[in-house]
Amino acid sequence: MNIQILNIPKEVEAGLPRAAKTLGVELSGSGIPVSVAKGDTISVKGNANGAAIVYKEKIHFFRAFGLLVEALRKGGDFEVNEKIIFDTAGVMPDLSRDAVMSVDGLCRFMDYMAVMGLNMLQLYIEDLYEVPGRRYFGHMRSRYTYDELKAIDDYGFDYGIEVLACMQTLGHLQCYLKWPEAADVKETERELNVDTEATYKFIEDMIVAASKPFRSKRIHIGMDETWGLGRGNNSLKKYGLRNQTDLFTDHLQKVVKITDKYGLKPMIWNDFVFCLHSESGINKYDEETEIPREVMNRFPKNVQLVYWHYGEEVQGCDDWCIEKNLKFGNDVIYAGGLMMWTNALPDHMFSYDAAQEGLIASKKHGLKEVFTTLWCYADNGCDCFTSLLHLQQFAEHAYNDTVSKEHLKTRFEACTGASYDAFMNMSQFGNIMDGRKYLDYEERFHGQKFQWMDVLCGQFEEMLLRQPMSTHYKKYADYYTSLLDKNDPWFSMYNRCSKIFDHLSLKCYIAENLHTRYMNGDKAFLEKCEKELFPELLKKTDILHEAFRDMWFDSRKAFGWHTLDTRFGSMKARIVSAIKLLEEYRVGKISEIEELAEPRLPMAESLWT
Repeated sequence: MNIQILNIPKEVEAGLPRAAKTLGVELSGSGIPVSVAKGDTISVKGNANGAAIVYKEKIHFFRAFGLLVEALRKGGDFEVNEKIIFDTAGVMPDLSRDAVMSVDGLCRFMDYMAVMGLNMLQLYIEDLYEVPGRRYFGHMRSRYTYDELKAIDDYGFDYGIEVLACMQTLGHLQCYLKWPEAADVKETERELNVDTEATYKFIEDMIVAASKPFRSKRIHIGMDETWGLGRGNNSLKKYGLRNQTDLFTDHLQKVVKITDKYGLKPMIWNDFVFCLHSESGINKYDEETEIPREVMNRFPKNVQLVYWHYGEEVQGCDDWCIEKNLKFGNDVIYAGGLMMWTNALPDHMFSYDAAQEGLIASKKHGLKEVFTTLWCYADNGCDCFTSLLHLQQFAEHAYNDTVSKEHLKTRFEACTGASYDAFMNMSQFGNIMDGRKYLDYEERFHGQKFQWMDVLCGQFEEMLLRQPMSTHYKKYADYYTSLLDKNDPWFSMYNRCSKIFDHLSLKCYIAENLHTRYMNGDKAFLEKCEKELFPELLKKTDILHEAFRDMWFDSRKAFGWHTLDTRFGSMKARIVSAIKLLEEYRVGKISEIEELAEPRLPMAESLWT
C-alpha cells in the first residue's frame, strides 16, 4: 500500500518513515492522498481515494497513522474517532536482571509503541548507567553509556515518546553493593545506609547521571520492597530497632530535596509504606490497612505515587487500593505488569484479566497516567517483544472507554502484523490454560519448572505424575510449527516457541515414565531412553539453545547471555550423564541408579519458581 502525506508536520517528519516501515506501507508521491490537521482529539476518515488525519500531540499522529492504515486495508468509507483518556500510557522494560536490551532493540520496540500510541518509556536501570567515581557501578553488566541513553531519548523524541530513568535510591541495589567499593553506602546486601552523608552524595551522583541523558524532567526513584531498611548489623548495634516508617519518610524527604535541586519531578513505588502498616507486615493489598494521616502528611506532595499490581496476589483489589493511594493527596499512577518474570514465554491470558481490572479501576478514579512493567530475568530466557500484545491492551484503554478481546485482536494484528492467537497461546507454556479465568498463581509456572529440572533427579516429576503435560506440549509444538513461514517477520519468534514446546514435550514424556518404569524393572524402556529418547532430547536441547541465542543477540547486549549458556550447558551435561548411567546399568556395571530409585515427592512451594 502506498500513502502520500500531503502536508507532513515538521514534528513528525523523522518518525514517519519508521512508522510506515513498522506498519508495512510505503510513503509515495503517487499514493493515497492524506491531509493532516491539528485538533483536540484523534480522528481519521476517508476512503481509498483520499483521507484525513486529525491529531492533538505528536504521539497521537502516529496512533492515527496506524488507525488509518488499518482502515484503508479493510476498504470502503471509514471514520474513526477516539478520546484521549490518559495523559500518559507507557511501559517499563526491566533491564536490570541481566537482560539488557541493545539501543537498536529498544528503538525497534519504540516503533511498535508509537503506532500503538504509547507515549512513555521508563528504563528500569538499577546500576546500568555510568556514575563518575564509581567504577564498579554496572561493572560487567552491559551498562549504558551517556551517548547510548541519549540516542534512545532522541529516537523516542521523534515519536513523542517521553523516555525517563526508573532507578533505585534505597533498595534493589545488590548488584552494586556486593562490591567493596560500595562499603561507604551499604546497609545490607540490598539497601543503602540512610545514616551517612556518603549515601546522599552517592544518591545525588546517581540522580544526576540517570537524568542527564534525557529531555524529561521526571525521574522514578524507586524505593520499593526495602525490607532491610535500618536492619543492617552495624545499624542495629548502633541505634537498635528503629521505626521503619520514620526511616522511610525521612529518607524520602532527603531524596526529594535532591530532585528539587535539579528541577526534577520524582515518582516512587508506593508499596512499602502499605506493607509496614498491614497486619501481616507484608501485604500491600490488605483492604483493612489504613495509613495514619501523620504518615501521609510526611510525603512530599510533588512525589507521584506508583500503585503497582500485577494480579498475582489479590484479584479485585485495584478499586480500594487506588482509593487508599489517593488519600495521600499526591498524583497516583497505576502500574500493571505482564506475567513474564519466571517464564520463557509470558502468560497473556492471566495478565489480560489482571490488566483489565486495573485499567478499568484507573478510569473510574480519574487517574491520568498508567504504565505496565515487563520484569524480565535473563536466566529464564524471556523476550520483551513477546509483550507487545499486553502493550496493545494498555494502548487501547488509553483511547477507548471499553476494550473487548475482539477489539484488541483487531488492533494488535493491525499494528504488529503478528497473530493475536499466537501471542495468547504462549500462555500454554505455564500450564494447561483451559478457559478458567484464573489458575492459582503458583500453577502458572509449571513450564519453567519442567524446562530446567534435572533429567535424573526429576524434582517436579511428582507434578507430572498427577498431571501429565507431554501431550499438551506436543499439541502446541505442532501449532507453532504450523505458523512457520520464513517470509513472516515473526518467523523467529514462532520458531522459538515451536522449539520450546517441542523440547518440553519430549522432556516431560521421559519424566512421566522414567522413574516409574525403572521401579517396575522395565528394562526395554530404559534401553529406549538410553539409545533413542535421551539422544533425541540432547539434539532438541542443542536446537533450543541456538534458538535462544538467536533471540538474545537480536535485541540484547552481551552480558547476561552467560547465564543461559550455563543453564543449557549443564542441561546437556546431565543428559549425557543420564545416557552413561543407563548404559552402565544395562550392562551390569552398576546395580542401581540412585537418582531414579529415590521416591518422587511434592516440592515445597518456595522451590517452585
